Amino acid sequence: MIVTWDPKLLVGNPEIDGQHQELFRRVDQLLLALQLGSVAAEVERVMAFVGEYVHLHFRQEEALMQRTGYPDRPAHVAEHLELIRSFVALKKQLGKTGPTPEFAATLGAALVDWLKEHIATTDTALGTWLSTHPGGAPRGPG
Repeated sequence: MIVTWDPKLLVGNPEIDGQHQELFRRVDQLLLALQLGSVAAEVERVMAFVGEYVHLHFRQEEALMQRTGYPDRPAHVAEHLELIRSFVALKKQLGKTGPTPEFAATLGAALVDWLKEHIATTDTALGTWLSTHPGGAPRGPG
């Protein structure tokens, strides 16, 4: 399964859009490791790599929401927590079953579907807010 970034998922904030594209690259690496039949230790390493980036991205997104007074912040953060809980459960499942084809299918569906839905709806609303509120303007280089 190859996960490809879809430009339809752009939310209009270069910082967030860049992080979303990186998330898709990392999820693709994880699914590729599973598809290639990598050993459990390698899959766990790549999964940790994805998990670290997810946490970084969520913290930065939540800081933007806090800084701009985003009114839907509590619901948005709750969605982030939902994915983190699912990801933790998937890591436990990996530890029990190993990198099976069934695990790959479950992971792919859970993670990719969640990301696409979250970006297309919740993050798009945030992108609209950031484009019209002080402190949400994209940062320049440097």
